[in-house]
Amino acid sequence: MIEVVKQDEGTEIPAGISKDLLLAQYSSLRSEVHQRLDQRQQLLTYALIGAASFFSIGVQPQVASITVLCYPLLAFFLACAWGQHDARIGEITVFLRAMEDRGLFGALGPGWETYRRTTFKKRRFSLFDSISLSARGLFAGSDVLALVLGVSRFFMSPQMVGVFLFLLVVDLVVIVATLMALSHRRTRGVMLS
Repeated sequence: MIEVVKQDEGTEIPAGISKDLLLAQYSSLRSEVHQRLDQRQQLLTYALIGAASFFSIGVQPQVASITVLCYPLLAFFLACAWGQHDARIGEITVFLRAMEDRGLFGALGPGWETYRRTTFKKRRFSLFDSISLSARGLFAGSDVLALVLGVSRFFMSPQMVGVFLFLLVVDLVVIVATLMALSHRRTRGVMLS
């Protein structure tokens, strides 16, 4: 049976694993963090491209005003994927920190996560310190812009009132859901400093 060492945050690392295996795992997980950061950035790019596409189509006079109201639903799913990547990055970071705290680097001193945590203190409850602030601004901001554009276009030329009201309600719910999906998940459960 494998003995397991519990860390303060509840992270478990099997005891007796060779340092080479731990270093390989550490390196692999750091690479995964970088890949997830790249994927997170790509999702923001896709959201911008989607918003630009829906907005440019939605302002055309011959296109129904409700077209632009379809964008917030797409943005919601992109925001969910962004939030999932953010949560996994946080989980990996907690595990890497636990590996470092356990003495992975030995005589070389603390690793980056340990150094960062002890050197740079995070300000609690700072709106501008949040990692997800830019994503919230982009996703929710473009959702609100789509809503404003769709409503203004509808009042200029009312068409398909039932569909418009349905999409209006869906968009309002989706904007709130988007903000919830982008709440900084790392603050739930295990706190990273």
